[in-house]
Amino acid sequence: MKARALGLLARREHSPEEMRQKLRDSLRRWQAAATQASADESVDADLPEPDPLIDALIGWLEGLDLLNAQRFIEGRIQARSGRHGSPRIRQELARHGLAPDASQAARLRAEDRGHAQALWLRRYGEVSSDPAEKARQMRFLAGRGFPPDVVRAVVNGRGGEPD
Repeated sequence: MKARALGLLARREHSPEEMRQKLRDSLRRWQAAATQASADESVDADLPEPDPLIDALIGWLEGLDLLNAQRFIEGRIQARSGRHGSPRIRQELARHGLAPDASQAARLRAEDRGHAQALWLRRYGEVSSDPAEKARQMRFLAGRGFPPDVVRAVVNGRGGEPD
């Protein structure tokens, strides 16, 4: 199990909850294979309980600072903030059982308008007078998870100004 956990962490950062789920799935596959092998050979298999074993391994990884929730949050924010809005990033972190701290959340929210403006400029470049085109641009930014007030401001040409 340690080798599996270290292999997963060698590829990329994981949240503790994500690591727990992946290890639980691996252990279940291993136990199923061991149970099948013992049934074929009429041997009694001593299988460990999954949750205490996984919790101990997660604790060991956190103790060595190989698994770090704050580092995962920072990395996810860094990777997503240029293309996605703060609500979408918070939603993704929530799926991992995490939440940004107050300063990270404030920084994300403060950067929303600038990121949306840059993304909109790369994609469209100019304010449209056609309502259908404006609606399409709004759907694009909203689909990226930017808040409605930011979307309206950027599409209406007020990207740098507060509402």
